[in-house]
Amino acid sequence: MEYFKLWIDFNGNGDLTDAGELIHSYNVSWSGTKTVTASFIVPTSVYNGQVYMRFIMVYSSSPTLCGNYSYGNTFDFVTTITGATDPFSYSGYIYDSKGQGVENVPVKLYYKLKSATSYTYLSTHNTDSTGFYKLATSKDTVSNDFQMRLETLTISNPTSNDADSFTNLIYSQNPVAEDYYKMDVNNDDNLSITDIYLIYMKLIGRPWRTGVPNYRLFTPSEWSTITSSSSNLKSIYSGQQTYTVTGLINKGSSNYYLVRTGYSD
Repeated sequence: MEYFKLWIDFNGNGDLTDAGELIHSYNVSWSGTKTVTASFIVPTSVYNGQVYMRFIMVYSSSPTLCGNYSYGNTFDFVTTITGATDPFSYSGYIYDSKGQGVENVPVKLYYKLKSATSYTYLSTHNTDSTGFYKLATSKDTVSNDFQMRLETLTISNPTSNDADSFTNLIYSQNPVAEDYYKMDVNNDDNLSITDIYLIYMKLIGRPWRTGVPNYRLFTPSEWSTITSSSSNLKSIYSGQQTYTVTGLINKGSSNYYLVRTGYSD
């Protein structure tokens, strides 16, 4: 008795264990030679492009995707899927000033028909513990355009550890460019004990002074430039309170740095 199985990586993620990717599993008994044929239907909502296939034939037992056998063959192929209505997805990370992921940042997905002029809210996707977000929908890019928005965020108060860290920074007198974004809470372009006082006031619920944002958003290239400098760059790279990215590429990605005022990280 010969056992046959065929897998196709329909969603293109390099993993053949997803639901619906084992497309054939059957067994046949014969002597001499025999031609075996079978057919299957490719789902319309699959990955467009090159995907992997694995075909395994094993004598006397049903094969597993990864396993050992005494008699049989395993063949791996690459094939190309075209003409599918590829469902949309987009992903990335939100980092803090030290490059660690920030959790529970809401990233919103909007869409519109290509013939429409305005976008409609579709869903919100919060970042996980690593700062990762993934925008996903069954809607496709054939009929729709997509937009990502980082809208106004709610930021909690800093902690006493943050204030203590900035106190040590004043003692060391060795600030760098990124410190002005995090510590200059009185917005006078100096780092002083006055800033420390205002951070402690924030701990008990006092607001920042007028004109001082609770956070700033930067692209990776902007934040890389800032962190490589020791100068105050606030007037050159002010950061943004919101981001709107239109014309998202299917399976594309973008990362951002969320720099929180009064936070040492």
